[in-house]
Amino acid sequence: MTTPQILDLRQCYDVIFSGLHHQLVTPRGKRHSLELLIVEDMIAGPIYSIKEYGGCACVYADQARFHGVDSPVALRERFHLHHRDLLDAIAEFSPSTKEEVSDLAQMRERASDIWALVELACDVEIVRWNAAADSV
Repeated sequence: MTTPQILDLRQCYDVIFSGLHHQLVTPRGKRHSLELLIVEDMIAGPIYSIKEYGGCACVYADQARFHGVDSPVALRERFHLHHRDLLDAIAEFSPSTKEEVSDLAQMRERASDIWALVELACDVEIVRWNAAADSV
């Protein structure tokens, strides 16, 4: 795994999940964003493990919570399902003011940033996975 990859992953994770990344304006938008946190956490947890520990062996080992996730390919598929859930939840927000339209745009931008982070994390995990396989 290259140092720039893990540094980029750490920086991106910290920006996206610090809460400072998006500043919603309306009370409705803020309430709705709280509902999104559950799905975001399902994505953030494994990525946190990758950024802090260089991999997410804990995900592969926890088949009760991550049934069927036994490789980086399966992990990416699981991330895709969670991201789809996130997009669906965002789509449930129906803005009624221009400020709420802005909030919706912020939510969509955040979802896009989260997917970019998923891609980066999966790239890091694949490198780690392949290195571990090569050392066996």
